[in-house]
Amino acid sequence: MTIVSQTTEGFVIRINGEFVATDFNWVAMAKIKDGALEVEKDYTRAERQEMLRKVKTENASIDYGSEHEEAALRLLEDEKENAARAAQEEAAKAASIDQDMEDAKMEAERKQNQSAEAADREQQKKDEKAANAARIDSENSQQPAPEEEKEIVDPMKVENSKTQK
Repeated sequence: MTIVSQTTEGFVIRINGEFVATDFNWVAMAKIKDGALEVEKDYTRAERQEMLRKVKTENASIDYGSEHEEAALRLLEDEKENAARAAQEEAAKAASIDQDMEDAKMEAERKQNQSAEAADREQQKKDEKAANAARIDSENSQQPAPEEEKEIVDPMKVENSKTQK
């Protein structure tokens, strides 16, 4: 913690690289530690102002070097985290694309298999129809040809024709 500057309300201090305005009288606290001020004594406002006038303040010299280094390190860490996050996102996208391609390939294979199965079923039906037709032809060829129908002769007509002669 470092006192950076004094304002009318109090002081600006630097704690862990951050600047904080405060109304706490750090000079008075330091005087108490040094024994110049007594803790329990009730100083009048005039006495307090007189003591504060005796305190010399100098322009604060701020060394930003270490703060810049810390900021650069934080920035570098952030960049590394962002790069790692981007790499993870790219890997996830690539895996997603690979999975989509694999799914599409499996779908195409499934459709091809379904088409082949449908073609096999159609061919099987055609083969069964051809086999049935061949069986029917075979059965028809094995049966004797029907004899020519003989003319049925009515015996009455035969007698009439004989008597007429």
